[in-house]
Amino acid sequence: MKLIDQKAREQALDIRQSFIVQAPAGSGKTELLSNRLLSLLSVVESPEEVLAITFTRKAAAEMRLRVLQRLTQADAIARGDMAMPEDPHQRDSMERALKVLQRDKVQQWQLLAQPGRLRIQTFDSLCSYLVRQIPYLSGMGGALAIQEDASALYREAAQRTLASLEEEHFAERLAAFLLHLDNDGYKAHKLLSEMLARRDQWLPMIGLLHQADADAEWHSRWQQFLSEQLRPVAKLFDRDLQQQLMPLAEYALQELGKMDKAELLVPLQHWQQPLRADARDLALWQTLANWLLTTAGSWRKRLDKNCGFPTGDGEAKRQKQQMSELLEQLAEYDASILADCLLLPSLTQLESQREFVFHLIDVLQLAYAQLQLLFREKAQVDFIEMAAAASQALGEPEAPTDLALALDYRVQHLLVDECQDTSRQQIQLLEKLTAGWQHDDGRTAFLVGDPMQSIYRFRKAEVGEFLRLQSDGLGEVALDTLTLQSNFRSQAALVQWVNALGPDLLANRDDGLRGAVRFASAEAIKPALADAAVQCHGFVNSKEYPKHEAQTVVRLIQQALTDGDQSIAVLGRSRQHLFAIASALRSHGLPFEAVEMEALREHPLIEDLRQLSRALIHPSDRLAWLCVLRAPWCGLTLTDLHALCADVPQRTLRSLINDDVRLHTLSQDGQQRLLRLRAVLQQAETFRGRLRLRARVQHCWMQWQGPELAADAESLIVAEQFFAMLDQIDEQHDDVLAEIDRQLDKLYAQPVGGAAIKLMTMHKSKGLEFDCVILPRLGAKTRADDTPLLRWEMVPIAQGHCLLVGAIQGARDEHAGATDWLKKLEQQRALHESRRLLYVALTRAKKRVHLLGAFSHSKNGFTAASGSLLQALMPHCFQEFTGALQIPEEQPEAITVISDRPMQRLARIEQRSVAISAIDSEALQLQQEDETLGSELSRAIGIVTHGWLEQWSRVGSTDNKPEPALLRKQLRWQQISETDLAMAVERVQTALHHALQDETGRWLLRQQGRQEWALTSEEGELLSRHVIDRSFVADGERWIVDYKTLHSDEDLEAMLNKRVREYQLQLERYASVLRRHETLPLRLALYFPLQQRCYAWRPGQTPERWQVNR
Repeated sequence: MKLIDQKAREQALDIRQSFIVQAPAGSGKTELLSNRLLSLLSVVESPEEVLAITFTRKAAAEMRLRVLQRLTQADAIARGDMAMPEDPHQRDSMERALKVLQRDKVQQWQLLAQPGRLRIQTFDSLCSYLVRQIPYLSGMGGALAIQEDASALYREAAQRTLASLEEEHFAERLAAFLLHLDNDGYKAHKLLSEMLARRDQWLPMIGLLHQADADAEWHSRWQQFLSEQLRPVAKLFDRDLQQQLMPLAEYALQELGKMDKAELLVPLQHWQQPLRADARDLALWQTLANWLLTTAGSWRKRLDKNCGFPTGDGEAKRQKQQMSELLEQLAEYDASILADCLLLPSLTQLESQREFVFHLIDVLQLAYAQLQLLFREKAQVDFIEMAAAASQALGEPEAPTDLALALDYRVQHLLVDECQDTSRQQIQLLEKLTAGWQHDDGRTAFLVGDPMQSIYRFRKAEVGEFLRLQSDGLGEVALDTLTLQSNFRSQAALVQWVNALGPDLLANRDDGLRGAVRFASAEAIKPALADAAVQCHGFVNSKEYPKHEAQTVVRLIQQALTDGDQSIAVLGRSRQHLFAIASALRSHGLPFEAVEMEALREHPLIEDLRQLSRALIHPSDRLAWLCVLRAPWCGLTLTDLHALCADVPQRTLRSLINDDVRLHTLSQDGQQRLLRLRAVLQQAETFRGRLRLRARVQHCWMQWQGPELAADAESLIVAEQFFAMLDQIDEQHDDVLAEIDRQLDKLYAQPVGGAAIKLMTMHKSKGLEFDCVILPRLGAKTRADDTPLLRWEMVPIAQGHCLLVGAIQGARDEHAGATDWLKKLEQQRALHESRRLLYVALTRAKKRVHLLGAFSHSKNGFTAASGSLLQALMPHCFQEFTGALQIPEEQPEAITVISDRPMQRLARIEQRSVAISAIDSEALQLQQEDETLGSELSRAIGIVTHGWLEQWSRVGSTDNKPEPALLRKQLRWQQISETDLAMAVERVQTALHHALQDETGRWLLRQQGRQEWALTSEEGELLSRHVIDRSFVADGERWIVDYKTLHSDEDLEAMLNKRVREYQLQLERYASVLRRHETLPLRLALYFPLQQRCYAWRPGQTPERWQVNR
């Protein structure tokens, strides 16, 4: 079958030409890039001549893997071990791979043995490579760590800058700057921090500040900006149209003058020459806009005396008729073209901000210098600095460095993926890499992207850069534009639906400054399916709506699973929109994978570790120490806490813990718990100054049996995430506690793979595809971004850029500058990007999409919230949503019952006089047995193995198998030495592999039941806690199963019999506890995964070897 864009695809593989390719969702751009790369490799002298750049390490790895897979398959075909594929597209790709292997053999590259010669990199890794080549020219002499979040460095640099106020050399400059902010130090600090984070945009303006004619240059740029913004208006209102309006304006002015309202049109009193796209005519254009538009920014539909056209006969009627006819003509055009000029600042307003702009940039130079010093002190940089250093290492196009010349000789072909996400700084780097390239000199650039999927403006990606590349090329390299139209992902009915929606959803014209992109339609390759491609589910907004919608989503998911869908995605505009759905899925027992949705900040273990970190940093933090004493590893009762510290608020908890007099005011239970805690804290105190914070916190947690107290295997992963975060904390930071909290806000639970149902934000779904896509809460509005302290923008103009600045928020400066225009610009960009986000979400689906949203009801009918994604859908599918609105029934408010039971997370007994030995006596006894029966190494192997068996049982799938790297991490958590690590990893892998290969092991994992079942029994005056590894009901019996990971050089049978006898008593105790509540007969079992042996027996009988008989 010939594709509609077959010609464009064939052109894209012409390696003699340079292209920029617009590749919409599902168009197969990754395959196209791979084929282009293979075609280039088949002709170059060395693989290093081809440089492919992506945005993420994952994307780079996927592209490398795809190319290597093609080469590996081609190698198998060449050896006769594999047949040539029959599919024409796959065959074409394989033929290109075979040519690469032929070239590889001639040139002796050995790509399959040395895949590192394939230069497939991210922008960040490319910058690091360039900086390492010439560290002196780049300005980075040593190895520097790249900080993904350098906000702490920005804040510190801002603080140091303001501290320079006391230095005579800087005092005058800083004082002038602070005067504009009403001498508000907080605002100044915040502003400088924010500006340093975007310094790549304003740094080029510093040179302009020091020009001799700086004032004239700023004036010229502002004037050019205003003139360029007026060009669309002047194009709409051409000479003929303006000449028709002139007499009408004169008539209206006369009529308004009769009512003393002539001020509306006074600036047009002598309008005899057409208005121009000139800053000097801005006031006249704005007068015209106020006359022709309503206050809402639309064309006037009604003429009356208030706009100069009173009701009457004769001349009044004729003038009014002419004006009405003109307005009817104008109604065919976008009124925003004229309305936008109302927000433009006058040249006078811009000039009024010049002094502030000069003072701001002057101080920003100081702040940037402080930041550079910090980078060297901390041996850290951010991505902006690394990119700037890479650019500096290349020099300028007219004066390239030796490195630039060497790269120019080596790099012959450039490929860039996801080009719509590039920033201006990255484009400049590409322009330097390709400086000097000439047409037909054999060097080519190939850029691929989709402006309709540009949704990362918060990462400084501007869709306008892609549009500029299409029009202007890459520096000196001219790029031919190609557009792909074939959609290989979605069924035909879904593609047709999106094609119908697209023109209403996206803009009707490209506008890089405002972030507007036109819609490009697609043609489906897959046939239409029988059922509806898109289904709309409307609700009436109420308190019960989120819960009702969540139940609807569960029903849709269950139906999709019944229909055979292998992948289902629930995509929310924000994480908050998915919480109710996650809860509903859990209540229905549907396993799902949540991607960066569950914030770890709320996890109990994370809060405990956070407070422990605070306590170790600041011994006087009373709240932190109270939390440490109350946490599961200590679990002091409230009575003991009160006795310890209530009557001495002036003393620190740290001193009270070491006070033997205070110790004896506690219960016997509390004394033993506190002594145990104190011993570990005293040891940790000796590590202060010698070990990092992570090591001290982890040491305490391990010594207090934190891993054993963790609720499940997931908690161990959560703990490691916290410790890894602590590794990134600079303990010398001025406010290390605040920095810990800031980093904690970015931690999310790691998803468990393998589930068919995925919950994620729309942003996270980009690049993925699913059989069924469900979009909930479309009627909800996301939280508005915080109002910036200062609105500013580097606006592109014909001669470079000009800086527009608004007023400082909350300052008493009477000059507003460009505030209104900049605010409107930001709103326009946000609106366009939100609609592109909806396009991305819709195009993830292969089979069907479900749209869910709630409407407000009033006397005007049903309406969608302004700014919501549902409102964007209304022109296309209002009837589908409102045709069968679901009205959730109001439920009576539930009465919250506060339980008087002790907190389950605390490993302690109830309020009674009981010795500590009675608390969790089972656990203490088993710990002693473990120390007798095996070494710490065996114990660690058992914990990790048990954790994975428990996780597989819990999720009902063994698809998520641990990689060796993850096992090494988990074993390190157990403090396994590096010398024992390899052997421990191998033993865990062997145990897990044996369990999966053994039919009995698989049977035990498949049974639906409980994992880590915690039970508490009362024996006289004592409480005992028991934790059963696995329990389930099979064939009318309640099974109690314990996993034991044992390794011994003893005789196998003798060793197993010995261990079974030793553990038999433990399981019999479990049985005696369960007998009080369980009516089913009991079956006890011990399973040894390493030996693939299971021993089972009924209580009171002799254990025997057991195998499943099915």
